[in-house]
Order: sequence, then C-alpha cells, then structure tokens
Amino acid sequence: MRPSALLLAAALILPVAGCAASPSAAPATAAPTAAAVPTAAALPTVAAVSPRPTARVGTVLPPVLLTPGTTSAGLRVGQFAVFSVDSPADWTAVAAPAGIVEVTQGTAVNGVATNPGAKALKIGTATVTLTRAGATPLVFTLKVEGVVLQ
Repeated sequence: MRPSALLLAAALILPVAGCAASPSAAPATAAPTAAAVPTAAALPTVAAVSPRPTARVGTVLPPVLLTPGTTSAGLRVGQFAVFSVDSPADWTAVAAPAGIVEVTQGTAVNGVATNPGAKALKIGTATVTLTRAGATPLVFTLKVEGVVLQ
C-alpha cells in the first residue's frame, strides 16, 4: 500500500475509533426533542402587526385622451385631458376663459416627449386652443362637470 493511502485510511479511522461507547455509558449526543422545534403558537402572528391606512383612498378617473379629430370632451373637476399631437413640444396650449382648466405645455427632454394637457379646476366650459407654426390651430371644447367622487 502506498504511504499516502495509508495515512488517509488512518486519518479516517482514528477519529471514529473513540466513538464506540460501552452499554453503560450515556450517548454522546441526545436526540432532538419536540421542545427544541418552535411551534406555531410560539411564532409571532401577522395580525399583531397589521398596517393602518394613513390616507383616505378616493376614486381616480383616467385622463381623457383627445386627438386632432376630436372637438369636445366632458371632464369632472380634478380630471385631466391629454392632447395627443405629433411633436408635442412644438405646440402652445391656451385656455379661455381662465380658471376653468389649467393647461400644461408639451415638452421634449432627452428624447422623452410629453403631450400638452389640461386639468379641470371648476365647473364650466373652456376652449383650449393648440397652435404650432405652419399648422392649423386645434380647438377643443372641454365641459367640466361635478367633482370626482371621493
């Protein structure tokens, strides 16, 4: 037998040789008992840490999407309208009379474009006109009605 194989065999046998116990000796390790494993009653419950809402959740209406072929739309106070146009940053939006809707201009930043839009502020009818150099103005009539339910 080669010396390295002999050393390997001795290394495996010697630690195990001292493990043989006499019938009168107590076992070296005790078997795990049921008390060592936590029971379901010992674990914390989820109900003890239930979250409490911090704000009231109301109804949120989706925005109304208006295209150049659309001439009018109905909105509720608090609802938004989005004017879907090509090259949104090139258009200028103006609302009349003031105070019924608040317009937001279209933008183009770092390759990301956002369309112009309007938020309904109070009950009434407003005309939103979108203009762009060399293009026919787009005119939208927005009729704002009651408030969004909350």
